Amino acid sequence: MNVIGFHNPDEPYGFLSNWYRSEFSVDGIKFTSMEQYMMYKKAILFEDAEIASQILKTDDVVLIKELGRKVSNYNDTVWNGMRQVVIYKGLLEKFRQNDDLKKSLLDTGDNMLAEC
Repeated sequence: MNVIGFHNPDEPYGFLSNWYRSEFSVDGIKFTSMEQYMMYKKAILFEDAEIASQILKTDDVVLIKELGRKVSNYNDTVWNGMRQVVIYKGLLEKFRQNDDLKKSLLDTGDNMLAEC
């Protein structure tokens, strides 16, 4: 088994990056990237409606990441417990709703995928 490393959206296998532009919807809300989805869900989890709203108003992943760091009432233990559930659901919808990305993912075969 080989390992496929990925990081930036403009690099090989960049479609796997959380910063890669990929539109999808979850629960009737449209997202432009996994980063936007994750940081929105983080803000909602900690009941920070203001930051959640700001996150939805931009597709700038750098700004989204900064906003995610400003979430009020953040608790690392709680987020560490929920993060994988959030990521799983987001990735499922990202690839379910984007046939080209789904094909690219399937083309990786049995290789291990690693964010580097």
